[in-house]
Amino acid sequence: MSAPASTTEERRIVKAAGQIGFYTLLSRITGLFRDIAIGAVFGAGFITDTFFTAFRIPNMLRRIVGEGASAAALVPVITEYREHRTPGETIAMIGKPFAVRNGSDGTFFAARLD
Repeated sequence: MSAPASTTEERRIVKAAGQIGFYTLLSRITGLFRDIAIGAVFGAGFITDTFFTAFRIPNMLRRIVGEGASAAALVPVITEYREHRTPGETIAMIGKPFAVRNGSDGTFFAARLD
């Protein structure tokens, strides 16, 4: 007799959560080694501070957009499009966030040229 569907689903969810936790831990450990290497090469001082300051905004944007927020917002919409619309409409919808992002990048960089 097989396990109930809910038990199987719970195991899949626990396994997926464990994988996410493992890779997050692995990412933190490799980040620690990266910081150790940067400290060994540059030392503590102005150059290291400049390096970390230069990456503050891109890292913040990655955290906001890349680490789950956009996936949590887009996956249900993409799923709805795949189920109820044509493949062409789905592809067009998927391209819209990228067009908006590229347009905003162009606006940002154009503003910086003045």
